[in-house]
Amino acid sequence: MKIPRFLRPLLPIARALRSLDNALWRPVPERVARAHRVHHRTGRPFAHHSVEGLEPRIAARFLQSNSYEQEEHLLKFPGPLRLEPARGWGITEDRRLFWEAIPFSRTDRPPRPSYVLDRLRPPPRKRVDSVVAGRYWMHNYFHFFNDFLGSLLLCESLGVPPEVPVVVPDSVLRLPFFQYAAAHFVPLARRPILVQGAEHLWVSGTAWFPKVMPNRRALWDGVLDALELPSVDSTEEVDLFVHRRGAHVRGLANEAQILERASREGFQIVDPGALGVADQMRLFRRARRVVGVHGAGLSNVAFRRGAPLDLLEIFPETLIAPHYFWLCREYGYGYRALLGGPERGGRFSLDPDALARALEGLRRSR
Repeated sequence: MKIPRFLRPLLPIARALRSLDNALWRPVPERVARAHRVHHRTGRPFAHHSVEGLEPRIAARFLQSNSYEQEEHLLKFPGPLRLEPARGWGITEDRRLFWEAIPFSRTDRPPRPSYVLDRLRPPPRKRVDSVVAGRYWMHNYFHFFNDFLGSLLLCESLGVPPEVPVVVPDSVLRLPFFQYAAAHFVPLARRPILVQGAEHLWVSGTAWFPKVMPNRRALWDGVLDALELPSVDSTEEVDLFVHRRGAHVRGLANEAQILERASREGFQIVDPGALGVADQMRLFRRARRVVGVHGAGLSNVAFRRGAPLDLLEIFPETLIAPHYFWLCREYGYGYRALLGGPERGGRFSLDPDALARALEGLRRSR
């Protein structure tokens, strides 16, 4: 959201007040969270993935990410506990934040609810006995498959009773990929859904908090196996350029020029967001080469299920993330990356000639 110019001098004051408000929260001690683990494992599953041949800045970022320890867990946390609606934070009866309610919260520190406003909040009216609470970025296509559906598989494999409902924000219900999963993903289709709107949810019994080991082929294969995938003739292969039409971040400032060059090189321009989920699955199962700016639409390469595929991922120089590099390495796909300029106002530029050279290299790769 663009801040009006006359309000910008107040931003430092607003940030300071927000910081003071955040500091009022006390966390549930980590040792308490550990005591409620039903399942826990850690590892560095991406440490062996090679960054050879990548542009030095991209290689350095990926090499650093490869070294991070990843975690998988299932926590069985006893109530009473509140689940706030914006991000799914857990709040105990004595107003402590339960960090493990949100994956990565002890490292990334996602935005917290206002402590002062929470003190003024009336007691929740909606009360339940037990829930599965796994709401990490559920609106995002990639995280929906990787984290949400993956977490439901984890819960099922570890024996969370199937009658325990899963909490879903009301704003997710209308998303096409949620609707598809509700009809076709067995672990979701047979578990009750508890819709949460703008109100806090009071859990009197048990809140289950799952977190998966992310970006693993075993995880994605489990999710895809549990979906009813549409049949497709995989002998007719296509080359795709993923277009992020209307993107608010990582948009191409010279988009028309880039799309014209990709089309001239024989790539079909496709906007996954304009397709139904089944149509995306069918299309990307035929994809031999995929090119696109980093974004959730690149998740569709998983539907290729390990058949030959090469991905060329485009980054602004201000954001280099390893999600699809990891996914490609896990599935044995070819992977290349191209760096554009810095992102300003949600847009960055890409050299069309650099793209043409990268596309030519992609065609010669296999």
